[in-house]
Amino acid sequence: MHVKGEIVRQTSQGPRWLLSMQFLDVSETTGDALRRRVFKALRDERAAAAG
Repeated sequence: MHVKGEIVRQTSQGPRWLLSMQFLDVSETTGDALRRRVFKALRDERAAAAG
């Protein structure tokens, strides 16, 4: 998937960087798929960190 976007917020917490991006000209269906993928990856990361 190739989309255009811009970084709207960047913070760093020690060795981690957190980025918030706004994607441009993305259909609602594609945006929903991106959100599902990102939030699933975040849940998986938290679960792995918790043990």
